[in-house]
Amino acid sequence: MPIAELSAEEYEKVQALEARTDKIKGWRDELAATVQNYRKYLKIKGPLSDFLKSISEKTADLKSIIDEDRMDADLFEQGLSGEDLLLAKSAMLRRIRHGLVDAASLFEELSESKGYWTHGETDQEAGQLRNYYKMRLQETVSAKKDIKAIKNDLESLHKQYDWFLKQSGMRNRQDKESMDEIKAEINEKIQQYNNLLQENPEAYYLEKTKELKQLKDTFDQGGTIVETPYVKEKMEDIQELLDLGRPVFIHGELGTGKTELARYISRKLAEPFLKRWEAGNPSPDKRDKEAYAAWQSRREEAAKPFLVSGHRAMEADEMLGRRAIKPGDKKSPEEQLRIMSGNWPALELEVVKNAEARGADVKEALKEAKAMYRSAMLKSFENPISTEYVLGPVIEAMKQGKPVIIDEINAIPHHVLIVLNDMLTRKPGDIYTPPFPGQEPFEIPEGFAVFATGNYKPEDGKVYVGRQKIDAAFLSRFGIVHYDYLPMSVQEEAEGATPEDSRKYHEENQLLQMLVARELKPDLTLEAPPGAVADLRRLAICARIIQDVFSGNATGYYTRVGGQDVEAEAIKALNENVLSIRHLMPIIDAWFKSGFEHDLDDYIFKFYIQRSTAQDKEMLFLYQLLQKVGSFFPVDQGWPSADNAVDIKGFNLRKHWKEIESGAKAQTAEEVRMHSREEVVRELFGPPNPRKYINPFVLREKQKEEGMDEMARMELERQAAALENLGKESVEIFEQTMTV
Repeated sequence: MPIAELSAEEYEKVQALEARTDKIKGWRDELAATVQNYRKYLKIKGPLSDFLKSISEKTADLKSIIDEDRMDADLFEQGLSGEDLLLAKSAMLRRIRHGLVDAASLFEELSESKGYWTHGETDQEAGQLRNYYKMRLQETVSAKKDIKAIKNDLESLHKQYDWFLKQSGMRNRQDKESMDEIKAEINEKIQQYNNLLQENPEAYYLEKTKELKQLKDTFDQGGTIVETPYVKEKMEDIQELLDLGRPVFIHGELGTGKTELARYISRKLAEPFLKRWEAGNPSPDKRDKEAYAAWQSRREEAAKPFLVSGHRAMEADEMLGRRAIKPGDKKSPEEQLRIMSGNWPALELEVVKNAEARGADVKEALKEAKAMYRSAMLKSFENPISTEYVLGPVIEAMKQGKPVIIDEINAIPHHVLIVLNDMLTRKPGDIYTPPFPGQEPFEIPEGFAVFATGNYKPEDGKVYVGRQKIDAAFLSRFGIVHYDYLPMSVQEEAEGATPEDSRKYHEENQLLQMLVARELKPDLTLEAPPGAVADLRRLAICARIIQDVFSGNATGYYTRVGGQDVEAEAIKALNENVLSIRHLMPIIDAWFKSGFEHDLDDYIFKFYIQRSTAQDKEMLFLYQLLQKVGSFFPVDQGWPSADNAVDIKGFNLRKHWKEIESGAKAQTAEEVRMHSREEVVRELFGPPNPRKYINPFVLREKQKEEGMDEMARMELERQAAALENLGKESVEIFEQTMTV
């Protein structure tokens, strides 16, 4: 039934039910996360609900339900023993005890017989709440099926379109008509998908949760690049160039993550190489954990791209290869005699010729030369050496079929770069012969690619200290991709924004998405103070402003600090302390790892502002912006004013902390809580559209069914039965959530 057809009273009730079921879903997330954190060490017999019930009713002996043997084994594997193991175990038992108490409390609130479902409600209202929650579960299940069906159809259509693209020869009219038809069907499916996300909040949460998981997985796999829309766009640009067999030059400002992007793409390109590597290095049995872990480590190391770090004193042999001296093979007495006898005749003729030319005694000259020759040869046999050419990273990458990254390419002298001209045109399948004596030609395997990075803007000629302009002829061999700082709105969201406007605003906040994704729990919840995401948003806004000022793209941001003249001075002052991702990560990691012991402001000052103590103007401008634009460093909490450079430079953070501990200074501490997946989605991507349809049974009472026609009555009964069945299914869904 369309929600628009509800009465004003019913609409108000729906909004209240939506908010309350949001809270219940958040509690379920928190309960699932709490149990999952400790489930490994719990002796759970029977249904999980019975286990939690026994804890909430205090009928379970907590010590008897904890698997201490498994805990001991895990701690021992971590290298702990004796007193260290006992201390760690004591701390873990304490943590689990508190976690189980929290889980039991949450379970009690979620119980249908008491707690949040019935607190302060009539039986009728409690029933409506349960039914509304079941309806949302039902919509989640339906949305999963609908999304899967649409994506399966899209995958099939794309494969059909790719089939036409791969056909050789000219395309006829029927081919073109078929491809146009497929395009139209693809667009129709995409529209169907978008409509589903706009009309069904549960579908929106499902898809945005998948996006969150993709962001989180990147960090869990050891990466430092998150596939935000901007990053995906740049990756597609780079892949198009690689598909054409071209090397790629990724350029941009300091700290944008150019080299990390090249590494990230290189890992994706390593699959063909890894297949070849695994053929020669088969995986051991996974049950042999130590051997398998060692194999995985070797595999990961082998998959890394070759890296050339450019510098002004570089010569070509660092990239291509050089002659190297190596220990030689020991020779047997017979081989030694053969070598000495074989080499002597030519030397003998040279000695005779020189002796005759000098008028010397030939016999004496031969006797002396033979003794010296014999002594030298015997010494060489004692410590044999050999020389051979060792391939450099560029040619070795070609030979192995792996990517090579030439970092800071515009720091390399031009006379060195030009030796790469021929190699930059090579691609997998080509036959290449290294330019050294005795080297055999080889076919370049699949997986070879060339990346170059540099703090350079070819379009405006900006050059960093120690860098140079790149020759146009050399640069023309590359496909060029500009990689900027991650997009981030420099304005706060407008109050009262519609859901659609809010989503558009959040689309741009990709820097914030990356920063938060790094700190999410495995279940995609966030454990942080209530205002943590808002604090990170303010920091991300300031970071983007500083990045724009540093790169010369500022357009009046500093007018909020003190006018256009201040901005001009700031551009001159910001030499290298741009607030890039590499500076943001230590700040945020320290804040989270400390358990939010201090405000975010403290970590910004410690890990960023204090980097500029040697540059007074830079430090002043950064502090001014963070205080006046970001609302960090509040004066009423003991921080110096942005107008006093002397106080800023002399500010003692440790003294500040001691004064807070003693009560001499105020600092508002916020309690850490669990932010549900839905909350995180709304904070990072914006809210879904309001629900458009509702199952009327969740609001109707049986006595109001009088006067309905038979078809309407049967439909209501069918919907009621569906909700009742789903009530049983929800228990199973809950159990599955616990085991994810």
